[in-house]
Amino acid sequence: MPLWHRSLRAQAVNPQYLINVALSIDEPETFQRETESLFSAMKQLNISESSLITLYEKHTLSRKGKTIHILPLGEFLLNT
Repeated sequence: MPLWHRSLRAQAVNPQYLINVALSIDEPETFQRETESLFSAMKQLNISESSLITLYEKHTLSRKGKTIHILPLGEFLLNT
């Protein structure tokens, strides 16, 4: 069982939005790991949107009705 799944079950929360943080997703392995884990969590928790906060990157990924907003930290902080 993935770590995020165990901790969510233990806390019995009902999340509406997921946020993940990575310094950089420039490396293909890091990009794959971070985005796939978010898409997997979104599917299991039935969440349609999430954010991946990075130092500088900005774009949006969509797959099967699920969207990940990749945002630089500064923009995320100014908009929350």
